Amino acid sequence: MLKRFTQTLVTLFSLGVLAALLIPFTAGANSNGPQTIEMAPGDRLAVTCQTELKGSVDGKEAWLECADSQSGDIVVTGLKGVEEGDTLSGTIAIEALVKNENDERIRVGFEVAGPENVRHIEKHTPYFLKGDRNGEPIGWDTKTVPDGEYTLSVVAISQDGMSEPAMVQFSINNSDEPEPTVEPTAEPTTEPTAEPTTEPTAEPTTEPTTEPTTEPTTPPTDTSMVQQVINLTNEERAAEGCPALEANDRLMAAAQGHSEDMAANNFMSHTGSNGSSPWDRMREAGYEYSRAAENVAAGYRNAESVVNGWMNSSGHRANILNCSLEEIGVGYATNSNSDYGAYWTQKFGTPR
Repeated sequence: MLKRFTQTLVTLFSLGVLAALLIPFTAGANSNGPQTIEMAPGDRLAVTCQTELKGSVDGKEAWLECADSQSGDIVVTGLKGVEEGDTLSGTIAIEALVKNENDERIRVGFEVAGPENVRHIEKHTPYFLKGDRNGEPIGWDTKTVPDGEYTLSVVAISQDGMSEPAMVQFSINNSDEPEPTVEPTAEPTTEPTAEPTTEPTAEPTTEPTTEPTTEPTTPPTDTSMVQQVINLTNEERAAEGCPALEANDRLMAAAQGHSEDMAANNFMSHTGSNGSSPWDRMREAGYEYSRAAENVAAGYRNAESVVNGWMNSSGHRANILNCSLEEIGVGYATNSNSDYGAYWTQKFGTPR
């Protein structure tokens, strides 16, 4: 649960850059008018006021004034992506929820304090600790800082002042997180009876198929992440002169079903929890193919990292850059209680 600062210490940001605390300043409730203090670009100013504080920043000067009450026009109402007492690992998206009654132009300042400090000011809504200009989270890679205890403080800043800071305490532990792993496969040249123990070297051949025994499963819910994998895969193929793969609903269903199986049952393999092979799952989804392949991965937190992981492995790269394959399905599922957290599947096929 989000905690509020009850202390009177507040922070004013100069020129949109957070820096080390350099200038202490105290203003009494009965000060005569605004108090002016010289600041260098990028300085951070901590101000203690006996009542409330109003202020603004212009160039290198900060104008500060104690006030009898706080306007409450801008308020940090909560945080998404982290809660009090959480233990975080990997890449996470932390978003500040801000009430902005007058629809002012505001910025949101994030400060993570701990064994190593992280500071960021976000100008675009939604307000992420790390975000792009389209409001999409880039994600904060917690592996860039040491494990330990941290405090996140968040304020919303407008021309007329700032909100009361909001705070949450959490810890980071990446030492127990397994390294992301990937495992490639290509269809063997004979009728498969079990997953090959070594990577096949021969080109796949035509294999008779049977009528589908089940309807395709529900399409993936995180369509943006899945579509990013498809787009990045096709970019890699285009760079090598291969035609773009087209998404196929039945391959998408087979891929999503396998990712959900791996996430729910805490494993990473081409063999499903029910003993199914990649080709079994394609046929069960109703996909008739002349050649096919599958990539799986676990532990990667976003589309770019998993595609990079596949491209840096010869077996996966060969599947992605196989110009004879025409269609694709991608699955993505998560389980915070599993060993790897995130599970990915790529299904490739050429229809009969």
